[in-house]
Amino acid sequence: MAATKELAGVGRLLGLILLRELDRETLTALEDPPLAAGLEAMGIELPCESLLEELAAEYFQYFISPEKGTPLVQSLHQGGSYEGTAAVEVRKVAEAAGVELSEDHLRGAPIDHLAVELFLWSELVERDEEAAEEFARRHLSWGLGPLN
Repeated sequence: MAATKELAGVGRLLGLILLRELDRETLTALEDPPLAAGLEAMGIELPCESLLEELAAEYFQYFISPEKGTPLVQSLHQGGSYEGTAAVEVRKVAEAAGVELSEDHLRGAPIDHLAVELFLWSELVERDEEAAEEFARRHLSWGLGPLN
């Protein structure tokens, strides 16, 4: 269980990164020694501040206006439209678990956006590991590949 709870923090971080481009404030937070050490241990090198503008342009190209690739919204990926079955199911899971998905978490994204699903999964890990595993099977495998 401990390893899964440690991954919950990674899920939150990935969700944050998927919801917005890297800015100075986020970069500063990532440079916090304990977090920076953890990222370094995973082989993740933080960019220098002078690259933030270029990274913002790349973020837009890959995540906001992609020309090809997997959409970051499960309903779009699986059904071709917003607010599909996946969105309904994610909303029900959040409500059943008592997880409030506020505008701070959504940042204007659909409820079945991969970033929001990662946040919800990380919350479920803290509450009910079995529910988190089932959620991952149903709602994360489309964006992260098959889960064993």
